[in-house]
Amino acid sequence: MLLGLRKSTRAGGAEHASPRQVRPALIALVALGLLSGATVATAGPRSTTALYLSGSSQVATLPDYGPRGSVVVRYQHDRVVTLRFTIANGGVLPVTVSDVQPFPTVLGLLTAETLTVGGKPLPVRLGPGDKAEVVVQGRFDHCEYFTEKAIDPYNGAVVTWGIGPLSRTTTVAYSDTLLVRSPTILDCTDRVMDRSAKQRSEDATITGRG
Repeated sequence: MLLGLRKSTRAGGAEHASPRQVRPALIALVALGLLSGATVATAGPRSTTALYLSGSSQVATLPDYGPRGSVVVRYQHDRVVTLRFTIANGGVLPVTVSDVQPFPTVLGLLTAETLTVGGKPLPVRLGPGDKAEVVVQGRFDHCEYFTEKAIDPYNGAVVTWGIGPLSRTTTVAYSDTLLVRSPTILDCTDRVMDRSAKQRSEDATITGRG
């Protein structure tokens, strides 16, 4: 990153930045360093299951499947479910959370309808050490893009946050991987011929859906 500094000319032709000019650049560099070292992570040990899902029938809980264990959920078209998890600011400065994508798959089997952080809509400020519960109302959708009994995995939420004008994106891992199982052809009769991730991305761009 290049920081533009105005130059002042002193005797002898040497050009130097004045202290007043250097200070904003140093502040920016310090903030950038703190931003790269700060973390946003899920709270609570794995044994307490920090990820909660209600409103849908769980097919199976697989504690030894995947790095953190998995929960397999049955797809029920158009049904609304509630997902809850906690995020925490592990850095030394306050951060602003500007976006949370709990189901980042493009045209995936779950779509976020509403989302709050600490009971508030985004953006939300988290002070050093602050924790906040994320509550998501999600809806089962887009089964037409998946073959029957295919699995759509959700390992974590994609969180966009920042310090001042600087921002970054972090994937906040769930305590358990959420696996949504696509329904059989009898429960999803409008499947498209091309069910690839590329086709979902192209259709999302065309239709403006996420």
